[in-house]
Amino acid sequence: MKSQPDLATRINDGMRSFAERMESIPPLTDAVLTTRIVGEFSAGKTRLLRELLGDAVPEALAPISSGDAQTRLPLEVSYGPVPGLVVVERTSDGDQGKQLVRLKKFPAREEIDRLGYNAGAHRIRLYVPLEHMVLRQGDGYEEHSQPSRMFLIDMPGWNSGEDAIAHESAEVVRSADFSLALIYVTNAKRLDSSENRSYLRAFLVALKEAQRLAEHPMLSMVITRCGPVDAERMSLRAHELVRTIWEEINNRPQPIALNIQCVDFNDMNQMQRTAFRHCFWQFLLAPLAQESDAIEADAHPWRARIRGWPPEYDIRPRLAATRSLLDGLRQVADRVCKNGQFSIGLNMHQLTSLSQEEIQHRLRQKWAGQIDPEALIRAQTLLESLPLQAGHPLFNWWRDVWCEQARSMVTAMRTFCLHADAALAGINSDTPHLQTHLQSALTLPHAELKGALSSSFARLADETAALDAQPLDQIISTLFVLTAMQGQYEKHHAQHLLELSREYADET
Repeated sequence: MKSQPDLATRINDGMRSFAERMESIPPLTDAVLTTRIVGEFSAGKTRLLRELLGDAVPEALAPISSGDAQTRLPLEVSYGPVPGLVVVERTSDGDQGKQLVRLKKFPAREEIDRLGYNAGAHRIRLYVPLEHMVLRQGDGYEEHSQPSRMFLIDMPGWNSGEDAIAHESAEVVRSADFSLALIYVTNAKRLDSSENRSYLRAFLVALKEAQRLAEHPMLSMVITRCGPVDAERMSLRAHELVRTIWEEINNRPQPIALNIQCVDFNDMNQMQRTAFRHCFWQFLLAPLAQESDAIEADAHPWRARIRGWPPEYDIRPRLAATRSLLDGLRQVADRVCKNGQFSIGLNMHQLTSLSQEEIQHRLRQKWAGQIDPEALIRAQTLLESLPLQAGHPLFNWWRDVWCEQARSMVTAMRTFCLHADAALAGINSDTPHLQTHLQSALTLPHAELKGALSSSFARLADETAALDAQPLDQIISTLFVLTAMQGQYEKHHAQHLLELSREYADET
């Protein structure tokens, strides 16, 4: 018979299987829902993106400031399990992007020209492992509700001197299939310029007419190179400017959701950057009813996938079933032996006049009352409810690590019951003392049962109650860490016992 791999090996194999399944999950579809970032040349759009992405993207893949080099292609930023930069063929937001080439670094304009790509049919796509870029219930536009990736699209700036698309940006916003919001970036010194006012008006008209997800049009305005001293004044000025233009272009009063942030990225500390990102994403994600606090730059790429799992993939009911299983077994173990006494409400004096058949009947009738066969049936039923469906990404780990250890608890109870059955079968009218007989036969098996029900796994299962309120991805990562520690502990313990047994053998 092939031996069962040790716990540490089973844990490692299960986690490897989970990783393989997570990486093999079909890629997310491209959502129709987009948010475009617009602004004039050198307004700070690229810097805004870099600040929002933080350390989620390697420097080589990060967008290049338009002051250094400008491509003629729109830049799409969306979710990917690992950072990546590709050129995709995508004529409109309604198309699924077709990847053409993977880039090792952010391209300069000359490289795009050399490859022959054009703004009407191609886009640069930057994949970032940020979970809030995933729409867990779909984009609200397509009929399906499968998880899909949302896009931030950085449009070429106007005043760049050449790109026609920069001057047609307002029309692009208007014709977008489905819009979440518009992000308008402007330099503080340019806010009051007539050209800025003209473009802002064009974009507000486009925003008003565009298809949108939110009830009201959403405008996020980021005013760059604006320090704390001027922030309040500039914010009030921007509010007044948007309000004035909005009233001009609407025949009747119409609400607009507006978020204005005045920043000077060069003078911000880490706390201020974190606050800026939180405010930015909180406003943007509000219509999606997604957690706006989950915007860490180092979020694991699998987090969004796990949080997008269907309800039947949730392991929390099975964690609760494991705890119920253990509680039931412990109650049985406590009932059969109290203070070292295996009392079943009988003594040999009560059995003296009975035949062997009658003695066995009385003993087993009393023992059944102590054991409670229904409790053992419930434990078996709970054990059978634990396995996951074969397609679940955790299937192998859960089967070989969690269920196997839960099964060992039930096996420990069955082993004790076999010892108890043998002990009862050995009682007859010549047995001098019932309690002494039971203690002699069952003290060690009962201690082994209690040890199994208070093992490292049993204690781990107990503590899962504290995880019930946590998101599923955090529960899984916590279980991985704890069981990995358990596996190493069990391995070290086994090695230590082996060394002790060898030392004992050498001494004897």
